[in-house]
Amino acid sequence: MLKEKLSEDLKIAMKEKLDINKETIRLVLSAIQKLEKDTGRELNDEQVLTVLMKEKKSREDALELFRQAERSDKVSETLAELEVLFKYLPKQLTTEELDDAIKTVISNVAEEDRVNFGVLIKTVKEKIGNQADGKAIADSIRRCM
Repeated sequence: MLKEKLSEDLKIAMKEKLDINKETIRLVLSAIQKLEKDTGRELNDEQVLTVLMKEKKSREDALELFRQAERSDKVSETLAELEVLFKYLPKQLTTEELDDAIKTVISNVAEEDRVNFGVLIKTVKEKIGNQADGKAIADSIRRCM
C-alpha cells in the first residue's frame, strides 16, 4: 500500500538525514492520519493519492506566492518538496495527452452535456483518475471547446 511505502521512505529519509524528504513525508502522513481520524477508517490507496494531490496543489500555490515575493530560498525548498511528492503520484499527463483525452470525452458525451462544464470535468476525472489536477483539466477543456 502507498501509506506503507510512505512510512518506509520516512524511515530511510531519517536514517540518511534527508531533511526535505523527511519533513515532506511527515506532513503527508500527518494529513493522512488526520483524515483517518476524522472518517474513522483507514484510507485506501485512492484516498491517499487524493491527499497527495492536495499536498501537491498547496505546494504549487505556495510556490507561485514565493515567486511573486521573490523568495528564492522558499522557491527552491518548495520545488524540492514537490519533487518528493511526485515520487508517489501517478505520472501526470502532458498537455497534449490531456487534450487528446478530453477531445475523446467530448466526442463521446451527449450534446446537452457538452455545455455543462461540471459534467465534462467529472467525466474526464473518471477517465484519467489522478493523472491531472482539476485546474489542468479545466484549462484543457477550455482549449478543446
